[in-house]
Order: sequence, then structure tokens, then C-alpha cells
Amino acid sequence: MGLVRFEALGPLTVVDDGDPVHLRPAHRRLAACLLLNPEVWVPVDTLVDRMWGESPPNTARSTLHVHLSALRRKVPGLIQTGGSGYLLDLNGHEFDVPQFSAMAAQAATKLGEGKLREAVDLAGRASALWRGHPFPELVDVEAARGECHRLTELATATNTTLAKALMMQGRVTESIAVLRQLVAGQPLNEALWEELILAYYLGGRQADAIGAFVEVSKVLREELGVRPGPRLRQMEERVLVQDPALMSRATMTVANNLPELDSSFVGRDRDVEGALGLLRRNHLVTITGPPGIGKTRLAIETGVRTNGAFPGGVWLARLAGARVDADVSATIAATMSVTESIESLAHLFRHLSPRPALLILDNCEHLLAAVDAFLDARVRGDRIRVLATSRTRLGARDEVVWPLRALSVPESSDGMWQSDALQLFSDRVARVDPTIILAHTDPDELLEVCRKAGGVPLALEIMARWFPSLDLRSIAGLTLDGAPAPLAADPPHHASVSEAIAWSAALLDAQSREAFHTASTFAGAFAAEAFRTVCVPRADLHDATATLGRLVEASLLVPERSARPGLRYRMLEPLKDFGAARLATDGKDRATRDLHARWFVDSARLLAAAAMNPAEPSAFVEADESIADYRLAMRHLLDTDRPHDAVEIAAGLVQYWIARFLGWEGQRWLDECLGHALDDERRLHALTAAGAVAFYIGQYDLSADLYAEVRDLAVRRGDRRREAQALYGMGRVQVHRRPDEGQVLLTRAVDAFEAEGDLVSAAECRVVIGIQAAYSADSAVAEATLAKAVAVLETAGHRKVASVAHRYLSLVAWHEEDQIRARDHLEVAERLAEESHDRRVLSGVMVQRAMFEGRWGSPARAAAAIIESLRLISGQHRIYFCLTAFGALPILISQGEWSMADRLLKYFDRVYDEYGWVSLDQRHAAAAGYRARVAAALSAGGEEPDQRSVLPSVLEEELIDKLTLIETTSLRRDLAPN
Repeated sequence: MGLVRFEALGPLTVVDDGDPVHLRPAHRRLAACLLLNPEVWVPVDTLVDRMWGESPPNTARSTLHVHLSALRRKVPGLIQTGGSGYLLDLNGHEFDVPQFSAMAAQAATKLGEGKLREAVDLAGRASALWRGHPFPELVDVEAARGECHRLTELATATNTTLAKALMMQGRVTESIAVLRQLVAGQPLNEALWEELILAYYLGGRQADAIGAFVEVSKVLREELGVRPGPRLRQMEERVLVQDPALMSRATMTVANNLPELDSSFVGRDRDVEGALGLLRRNHLVTITGPPGIGKTRLAIETGVRTNGAFPGGVWLARLAGARVDADVSATIAATMSVTESIESLAHLFRHLSPRPALLILDNCEHLLAAVDAFLDARVRGDRIRVLATSRTRLGARDEVVWPLRALSVPESSDGMWQSDALQLFSDRVARVDPTIILAHTDPDELLEVCRKAGGVPLALEIMARWFPSLDLRSIAGLTLDGAPAPLAADPPHHASVSEAIAWSAALLDAQSREAFHTASTFAGAFAAEAFRTVCVPRADLHDATATLGRLVEASLLVPERSARPGLRYRMLEPLKDFGAARLATDGKDRATRDLHARWFVDSARLLAAAAMNPAEPSAFVEADESIADYRLAMRHLLDTDRPHDAVEIAAGLVQYWIARFLGWEGQRWLDECLGHALDDERRLHALTAAGAVAFYIGQYDLSADLYAEVRDLAVRRGDRRREAQALYGMGRVQVHRRPDEGQVLLTRAVDAFEAEGDLVSAAECRVVIGIQAAYSADSAVAEATLAKAVAVLETAGHRKVASVAHRYLSLVAWHEEDQIRARDHLEVAERLAEESHDRRVLSGVMVQRAMFEGRWGSPARAAAAIIESLRLISGQHRIYFCLTAFGALPILISQGEWSMADRLLKYFDRVYDEYGWVSLDQRHAAAAGYRARVAAALSAGGEEPDQRSVLPSVLEEELIDKLTLIETTSLRRDLAPN
């Protein structure tokens, strides 16, 4: 018996070291009875009452002992017997109920403290423990009802905490999704509706906010015969009048990726106001200054204080890890969720947010030409404003500069406590050791420390870390035996920063000092495990952890909260420069970069494996945070003629690039890898990955050619699995262009995968076949094919593809006008899509939800589903927009919005033609009917078809506005008295 885990937040489950323990129903009920009071003696009479209620059999006690004996054999050593009954001993084991309760309480605390990322993490993990109703085995037991009620209320509170934390982070769409689920389960809970209305409003969706009020009003009237309470009515009024007090909360909800910094902001209020003032009047502001002066910190603080001026968000793009133009474009595109293929930096600007947004470009000095190429694409009146940090001015047109200088240093003890430098030093000392009172120290020694630091914030912060170990006299009097390595050419204050860094390194032991130098190899933030592998490869876990702690204590590494559980660590650029210079001087830079590259080769392999199972979402978050280091590793491997290892990274990241709509970046790396000499196995790996990327960015001819090359090479090598993958890839390409040929290829792929025993890949092929049959209303083929695939996929736990299969089974039933089957498959598809956390899959399910509601439900709910679907794929204006917006056609037609429907159909036709797909009418059985109705209505009304050509992003905004109006009007009509 190893580590045993009991799970009662759903059907009772017992797991022993990862393996499920199979219990009979009576044994599960008995275990649940004991778990109601874990680690508490439960009398025999109580157990009998819980097992059989008021009418126990005559043999109840003896039967109870039989069940206990059987349960003991399943979980030996955990059930104790005493004079007062039985006890389930959880010491050293796990139980999800107390685990959930603890995380829920911690999440609420973190929200109250303003630690939003931690609140989201804890609340999300707590909610994920739920698998259904708690203690369902005891639904008829009076003693269980109170506990179940407590847990259910706590679950609601925890999900509300999650929604609030997401909202305050600016992740309003995700917050709305959580609140929508809550009100669906508790439609009479007015407090939840209040939060939902506020979330809609702060997300810029005023019509949706009013629509939610109309919806809850109807529910309360029909269910209880009452009006909404005063708080809800007040919320509606505040939304209608656009109460500024509500909008003051919007400043917390502007979308952003700014880090949460624990340190206070001292001595730079004038600089913040100055930078903000320049941003209000100019489109490009550069904060300049020497290393360690606080440029990045000022830029982040300026972004935080923009006070909702940028509804498109505030986005921090860290360019420190970028080396070439492609790295710059990929970093900016990923930061601002640009999903279109980027031809060059000069064309990137046109793909950025259509709403006013602030882009912070951090650490530009080593990429001046690349940044200038990007900025040169700006046009007059552009909605994107740029705040850059650089050691020198960028030289771009329209640039205005805010030079950042050292903090004021006191010249004498008179009024010295008003100096910015001393205030910062005092603040940082208090953070290290609150018991130290600087006012009790020698003022001359304090003045000398401030002078030695030169008023440079980084130097002051490092010196503050020394105080608990060294007195002021020692700190002020320290001199180096040799001059420290310079950080760059000659801007002022280098000496003070370099000396401070050098002295911090000198105070370390040899292992920590070497680890500090090697940590400079990382381009971005890194996890503790990566640090151990790259920086202290010969140390054991204890020593490595201690070394990491010493570097944090010395302020040489900065801990950061990431989107994943746990900490990551980042090195500031001046520290990185210093460490890299020492590493090169010691001749260890090549060996360290090799270790760094090897770590990310291994990480890419793990990512590729995780991308094929439910671990995908968290794995992709990890990749988001490490992408700069993946790029750095690939560049090093290619520059040192090791393309085989570079392929492992480039191909391992393929599913990540596809999921993030950044396939064009993956294509660049794979093309470069394929330009090198590769053995057949690596070449097959790279070609297969390149074929997938080309398919997802719409380059179908290239994708077909790449897969054909994979097939030919695989046949020559006798590699049946790669041959099957090639057939699958070629089939996916052709099924959109030459459906009959595509079906033949996919059928051959199914046979090939099954011959290799790969039933999951065969099922994925069947899903593609079934999708095409579902679109064309070939119900018999679609249903048989998809049902066979679902049986395999659900068994294998492939939620994402299983969700897609159920979605199209729902479409089959929709074509057959079978409401019950359409609803049942849709509900399964929604559940699986939410569990997969894949935005594209969930977006597709919302389209099917709209089709369902449009025929059998409410036009308001249908419109809301399409709006949510479009928001999930925000920024996609090509084929994904077409596939999503198609679901809006029946809604628009039913409401007489003929012109909008006509414009959409024309746009669909143009995109299908550009992609080389078969016509929309050939692909989708319902399209021809929609087209005929639109044409007839326009003709009958004497309207001329709208021939305007507008940007896709404008078309999307117009569609959302139209659907929002339909949703609101429909809700008000439903609420109106008969």
C-alpha cells in the first residue's frame, strides 16, 4: 500500500499510487460513511444508520463487519478499530475534501490581498477537484446533507473568487465564462448575476450587461413571481448611466500581461507623470538611461497607471532574448496575440489590435535596426502607442525621449531623509530585515553608501541586501582588488552598478558565483529545475536549492509568480551582461550554452508528448514563458551545426505554435532546419511538422508537397507509421479541395494506422471523414464514422478530438431535425471542450450551440453563442472567422438582416476561393438555401447587394454589433408582458 488518495467530490474514488482501487457499491458507501468524519471515531450504530437508514436488516452488524473486512483488504492499514467504533486514518494519505476547503480559503485570502495570479491558481485548482455532486453515495443520508450543502456553497464562493480574480487581471472573457456557468447552475442567485452584469460592462459589452439583467428579470418573474432585488436594479441603473464609479473599476480590468511586482515604487513619481504626459501626446516614447537605472520598472509602472486609456490592453514585450528580426516579430506577435502570418517586421504593425492599446518594448538597445523596421510601418492616427526602453534613443521618426537619471543623492546630513536614493535604500533594507532602524545608524556612513551607489536603483537594492550581513562601514568602505568588468562602453553610472554586482558576486561561495554567471545564459524567466540542470549540474537537489536561494537573497535573481504553480526566476539585464562577460572571460560560455540547449531539447520532447494528452494546456503555458529560451537554444544549435537537435525543438513546438496561431514562426524555424543536412529520421520528423504547420496557416499546396515528400521518403525506408501520417496530412489538405480524393487518402490512412496498432490516430482520421459527411448532410456515413471514433477517443482520454466528434454528431442530428440527439451530443461536446481548455474547439462548439438555439431555442442565446465564439478566436479573420461566422447566418436571416448576411456570404466565397477550397455551397448542405433566401429577400425589397470591400476586422465588429442588438432586442421582447 503506497500513497492512497480518496476523492469524494463526485463518485467516490480511491487511488493507490496512481492505480484505481476497485470497490463494490456497498464498500464505496461504507468508505463514504467513514470519510464524512475522517480521522474521527465513528460508532458502529452510526455506521449502521448511515448504511441502511431507519430499516436496517437483522444482520446489519454482521454484514457491516463483512463489508469492513473487505474494505480493509482494499486499503490495508487505514481503518482502525477501537472501543468506540471505527476510524479512517488519513495520516500520510490524501483526501480531496479538506484539500479543496484549504485551497478555497487560501484563494479568498489571496484575492483580498490583491495577489491575483495566486488567487486564480488556487481557485482554479480547487474547482478542478470537483467531478460532480459531493458524496453521491450518501444522497439519502441526513448526516451528509449538511456537509454537501457546505461544500456546494463553498464551491460557488470559490468559483466567484476565480471570476473576480480573472476580472481584476483583465481576463474579462474568461471571467464571463465562469460566471455564465455559475448562473446556469444557480439561476436564482442574484449576487452571481450582479457579478456577471459587472463583468460584461467592464469588458466593454454594455448591451450584454443589459441583456443579462433582462434575462435574470425574466427568470425571477417566471420562477418566483418577483422583481430583481435593489442591488440588481441599482446595477442596471449604473450601467445605463455609465456610472464613473463602475468605470473606475475598469482600470483594473484592462487586459494586460504586466508582471505583479512585490517591491514598492520609490522616488520616480515625477518620471511616471512625465512618461504618461508624453504618451498622451505622442505615439512613440522611449525611456533611455544606463544599466540599472530602472527603465523597465518605470515602463511597467507607467503601464499600470494608464488608467484605462487603452481598452485594447497594455502589453509588455521583452526583447532581451531576441537575437534576429524573426525573434522580434515573433515576440511582438505573441505578446499582442497577432495570429496572421507575418511577412516582415515592416508589415507587423497593420496586424496589431484594432482598439487603442499600449505596447511596451523592453530592452531595445541591441536590436535598433529591427525595432526601427517595425516602428517604420506606423501610420498617422495609428491606435497603437509604443513605450520603449533602451540604453540609447531608437532614432525612429516621431520619437520623443524621456531620459531617466540617477536618484538624487544627499550631499550632507541636512535633509538627507528627503533624498530619493536614501528613501529607496531605506525601503529595501526594511524589506530584507524590518528590525533594522536606519535612523539609528551613523549618518556619514549612510551618506557614503548612497554616494558609492551613485543614486543608481539597482546598486542601492543590491547594497541593501548586504546590510544584514555587513555593517554600513564595511559596505561603504569596500573596494575591489581589480576593476570590475564594464557593462558596456561608457554611459555614466556603470562603475557603481558594476562594482555593486561584483561585490555581490564576491560575497558568494564559489559554486554560487559560478551559478550566477551561468544563469545569465537564460533569455527569460526559468524554473528551479532548469536552474539546477544548467547552472549547478553536479550539485544534488539540496545544494542546488540552497544555491538558488543565495542568489535570490543577494538580489542577483528576481523571483516571479508565473501562470503556472510555483515560482520562476529572472535575471535583470545589467546582471545578465555582467554574468555573460565573466562567463566568456572564464571560457565557459560555449559549455554553458550547450547545457542550456540540451535542457530545451529535452523540454521540447516533453512538450510534444504533453500536447497529445490532457496535460496540453499547462504545458503550453510553460512554453509561453520559455519561448525566448527555446528560440535561443535553436539559434545556438543551428549556429554550431547541430541541426538534428534543433529539429527536436522546432518539431516539438509545432502543436504549441498551431494552438497559439503562430504557425508562421514555426515554419521559419523548420525551413531553416531543413536547409541543413539531416539524416532520414530527422528529415521525416521536420517534414511532417512543416506539413502540419503549412496546413494550419492555409498554405495547402506547400502542405501537400511536404506530406508527399514524407510519404516518398517513408516508403523508401519502410516506415509505415510515417507513411500513415503523410496519408493523413495529404487527406486533410485534399478533403477541402478535392473531397473524393481526400476521402480516399484518409481511408488509406485509417487502414495504415490500424495496421500499426495506432487506434487513436485512426480515430482522428475518422473524425475528419465524419466532419465532411456531417457538413454535406450524409447522415449515415457521418454518424457511423464519428461514433466509431468517439468510442476510441473517449477511452483514450482525448477530450479535444472527442469534443469535435460530438459536435459534428450534433450537427448530423440538427440536419435530421432530431432535437434530443442534437442536444445530448452538444452537451457532451461542451463539457469535453471546457475540460480540454482549447479555445478553437470551444469556439466550434459555440457555433453548434448557435445552430441549435437558432432552430429550437432563443435567438438571444444563439446570438450570444456566436459572439462568444468570435471572441474566443479573436484576431482570426480568415478561414476560422468564416467557419465561425457561418453560424450567424440563420440568426441574421431569421431577424431579416439580409444585407449583413449577404456581405458575409460574399466574404466567405472570397476566402474559400483564396484557400482553394470547394465552394461554400458544395461544402455545407445549408449554404445554398441561405444564399437563395438572402437573394430573394434583397430582390423583393428592391435592395442592391452591398459591394463594399471592408477590412475583415471591421466586418467582425459590425457582425458583433448586429448580433448584440439582436440579443438585447430578443431578450426585451421575451420579457415584455403579453
